[in-house]
Amino acid sequence: MSNPYNGVCPDYLQLEYTEAQPVFTVEGRLEEEAAAFLKTIWQFNNARDIVKWDNQCEAEVEVNRLAKENETLEEERQRILQEQEVEMASQEEQKKYKNKFVPIPNKPLPAIVLLLPLQHTLNKLHKGDYIPLHYFTNRGIHKVE
Repeated sequence: MSNPYNGVCPDYLQLEYTEAQPVFTVEGRLEEEAAAFLKTIWQFNNARDIVKWDNQCEAEVEVNRLAKENETLEEERQRILQEQEVEMASQEEQKKYKNKFVPIPNKPLPAIVLLLPLQHTLNKLHKGDYIPLHYFTNRGIHKVE
């Protein structure tokens, strides 16, 4: 269907419409009256076509709006699924590597100095030699120093 807003009413007094004029001039009407009658009929049909055209345009706009809304909903659903997959992968990784995700407490650093065993003691331990537990206590470390 072509756009009825662009339609132009034909001039029914021209020669090409002379064959249709006798049908409307039967009752003693003039050719001008027949042309006006045909023009009125054309205007009525054009107004009906305009209403149909507007309804069709509104339906197309509604269909496009629904399609766009469905597309937006589908994109949102895909985004949510992707977020859920990322979250599930993160949870699986946290289960697999528990120590990696242990929370670090927000505590101040200790004010006391940590006492470490002497290097001689650590070397013996590394070799696998027997070392009394006393060398790893605070009292034992102080005595050795």
